[in-house]
Amino acid sequence: MQRLALKLGTLTAVGLLAACNGGPQFQQLPGSVMAGFPAVGVMREARSAQPSGAFATAAYNDLMKHAEYEYVQMDYVDAMFHARKATAAARGEAIEPQNPAERMLPADKVAEIQDAYARLNARLAEGFRDADPEKAGVAIGSFDCWIEQQEENFQAADIAACRDAFEAAMYVEPAPEMISLDSDVFFDFDKYDIKPEAVPILDEVASQLVADTTMNILVWGHTDTVGSLQYNQGLSERRANAVANALEARGVDRSRMTVEGFSWTKPAVPTGPNVNEPRNRRVEIRRR
Repeated sequence: MQRLALKLGTLTAVGLLAACNGGPQFQQLPGSVMAGFPAVGVMREARSAQPSGAFATAAYNDLMKHAEYEYVQMDYVDAMFHARKATAAARGEAIEPQNPAERMLPADKVAEIQDAYARLNARLAEGFRDADPEKAGVAIGSFDCWIEQQEENFQAADIAACRDAFEAAMYVEPAPEMISLDSDVFFDFDKYDIKPEAVPILDEVASQLVADTTMNILVWGHTDTVGSLQYNQGLSERRANAVANALEARGVDRSRMTVEGFSWTKPAVPTGPNVNEPRNRRVEIRRR
């Protein structure tokens, strides 16, 4: 009886300690209660982290949202998982989405989640963190939340909320219609001078625009993946402006154009880094 009383007293003390530190309001298992000891320290460290940069901040905020929810209402173990990754993001580490193979997922959900995992990793390999850091951070945090909730597989609303947040972060706005499939203007490597063979294409596009003054356009510059994102951003903008200047010289009012550069973030032909791919050195002219 004394041993039983001692055990019960110890568990009660742990529960009170966790409650005083903002922990879950209920626990189902003694093991979960005992996890409250390390969880207090992990959460304290995560809460004091100070991320900098768009990706780190977005990832940290999203992961901490899940950590706080688990810590206060659900599960110390999952709270520590999200909090530790949030701390890593705040430190500037290149965090990755959790591999679904590390979770015991329902058999009928594996294919869907593996597809999402592959899509996310493909976007990250293409420069998602640099091209759209806020969405990339949310995508990683929400994916981890999704598979964590799916492993438990009993809170349908929480599963759906994490999955929907992931898909919203991954959504890519459909590109506007191109005026002509032949309206790509190609460039030599590291150049923004319009190649002679592109001049007839520009003549034809300018003729269309002069004939239809209601049509406004997007002039989008792109590069291959050789070099840094920052350097290629400037190169893509110079290419876009070269085409815009050529159209303006052919009678198209500059006010009808929105000119942007995208560095190597929107390749026509997906490649890895530092690949000299001529088809990615282009300008696209699209209806606005």
